[in-house]
Amino acid sequence: MSSLPKLAIGFVPLLVIALLFGAYVSLIPTTTRSANLTQNYNFPNAAGTTNDSLGLTLSLVLNYTSLFKGQAINITVYVTNERSTLNNISDASNWSEIWFIGWGMIDSCNSFANAEVFQGYYTQSNISNLQPGSELQLAKPTFLECPALSGPWFTYFPFQSNETRVGYQYSTAGNYGPANSSTSTFTLFSPGVYTVAAGDEWGQMVILHFEFSGKSPVEVVSVTGPIPPITPAGATIAITLKNVGGLPMISLNATLNLSPFSYSFIFDVNSSNPLLAGNSINTTQIGGASYYAGNSYPLTVTGMLSNGVSFSFTEQVMIVQPS
Repeated sequence: MSSLPKLAIGFVPLLVIALLFGAYVSLIPTTTRSANLTQNYNFPNAAGTTNDSLGLTLSLVLNYTSLFKGQAINITVYVTNERSTLNNISDASNWSEIWFIGWGMIDSCNSFANAEVFQGYYTQSNISNLQPGSELQLAKPTFLECPALSGPWFTYFPFQSNETRVGYQYSTAGNYGPANSSTSTFTLFSPGVYTVAAGDEWGQMVILHFEFSGKSPVEVVSVTGPIPPITPAGATIAITLKNVGGLPMISLNATLNLSPFSYSFIFDVNSSNPLLAGNSINTTQIGGASYYAGNSYPLTVTGMLSNGVSFSFTEQVMIVQPS
């Protein structure tokens, strides 16, 4: 489960990592702000803790407090120098008290901060009771999860005046497998509450929670075809979708994969003509690919709610002949 962060990189040369991260880190701005992320950045789910003796604040930010099907949870961990002068912090490797914020092979960074996701509701009073391997091993990681660390970030950590640095960043729509597993089979989050625990090199810890409903804001009411008349261009397919969420939709599209061809369905939904909660909408498309009524095919639905939250999910749908 956990080893010292210095060992997490394994055999990967640090030079290679720096090259891979170079383009990404240039996109991460150095910001000056107070530790109150919720106030300054309007994040709905954020928390922080400050070590006054070190002058450092550890902050954990999640983009949502609750998720529905097709949304991704974005996890970002910041460390901020609260002093107005250069703060040269020595390497502490103080992970012993927060061992459960482990350095697994899939979702680890050789960084000064890290985060883990656990299924269930835990607080600082009981999270240390978790057994090694209980963290969710996130699937399909990328190097973008771990910001590049320029400078001597292995013996001491030079934070500039009021500087904020990203120590960990990851986004997942819910894929995970058994901890420390080499399996290629991953499943989506099951409905329920999840705990995100973040920690840093100096033993600070912050905990937040989010809930996954497992529901989608859109219901696929029907996929119908072929609808006469059948022309040389193909037969018409009709798709009806319903807004089953609580907010109006200002964008809604669908893509039906009839391999080897895919067909896009653009619904007349926008900010001036939103699809209100509880209402349905229909659109058609001529599909020239061969398909069979009664068979199931993947349909990807994407859209945006009136509050700016976007979603995307894929489910198998059956094409039904018109009655």
